[in-house]
Amino acid sequence: MNRLRVAALGLMTALSACAPLPSLDPVEFQAPLPSSLSRFPLRPAGSPDVLIFGISGRCGPPCQAPDDNWDYLSERGTLQAVAEVFTHRGLKVQVEGYAERITTDFTSRRSKLPQRGILDLLSDYQRLTSWWVLGRRNPAQVVLVGHSHGAVWAHYLTTLFGQVPVAALIDLDANCAAWNVDHSAETVAATSALWKGDPQRSPLLACSSAVVEGQTVRLKDLVWPNVALNLEVQSKRWPGRSAESPGWYINYLFDLTPNQRPDGSTAGIQTFVSAGEDHSAVSYPRSQALNWVWEQLQVLPWLPPLKAARGAAP
Repeated sequence: MNRLRVAALGLMTALSACAPLPSLDPVEFQAPLPSSLSRFPLRPAGSPDVLIFGISGRCGPPCQAPDDNWDYLSERGTLQAVAEVFTHRGLKVQVEGYAERITTDFTSRRSKLPQRGILDLLSDYQRLTSWWVLGRRNPAQVVLVGHSHGAVWAHYLTTLFGQVPVAALIDLDANCAAWNVDHSAETVAATSALWKGDPQRSPLLACSSAVVEGQTVRLKDLVWPNVALNLEVQSKRWPGRSAESPGWYINYLFDLTPNQRPDGSTAGIQTFVSAGEDHSAVSYPRSQALNWVWEQLQVLPWLPPLKAARGAAP
């Protein structure tokens, strides 16, 4: 893997300022050789075939982010819609949803349900992948789903845990607006051993920029080798509205930058611009964006065929 040198770029835009940080050198992913798989134990009986981790993003005014952020991808049914791709094939799926706040269990004024935060996400991801993914002959397939800031966290996970294979990384309009404003104090206050004392692993790095193959690239737009498939959704650029999805006529936030690999290629990356849906609308389960995601997931090479789905495993 090419080493990334984080450039001292200062303010990128008024909405997405990111301070320069030290160089980033993630763990290089090495898939186990087929000849070595026979030495690994199988997953325990009854364990999930697919692990879905969903990270919702920043709530908008008058909501007070990050304190009032909530797990809307779960509440809207978005994560369940993704899970149905796999349950319809007879696979056992475990879905975990998180709110975008660097803390553990908390409450949000935007939801009556208990919320799980980013520290819960990091703990769960490390624990569940160590149980059912790493060192298994039949590893559970990992699927990451993130919207807005949540997509930035999903990319951060693939960087922080570079040894964990990710079957699909789903970006729903990744955005860095107000990232440091929201998370600078939280990061300092958090006690996670995953980044404490190591600026190269800090969440503040997630929205910084790097020089890759001579070009400046946001780390949120980089797809690491441990990710097999990246499905990137970007919301509309021009005024308009889809009759099927909620949203504003004029879009206030949208991702313009296509994702790429560290070598500059787009291998395993598919990008869809939802021309009639705004930044929020692309996160709903019946949106054009989610319909596109659902269709792309149908052709994952490890999915059992529908007619032979019962009892199958990836």
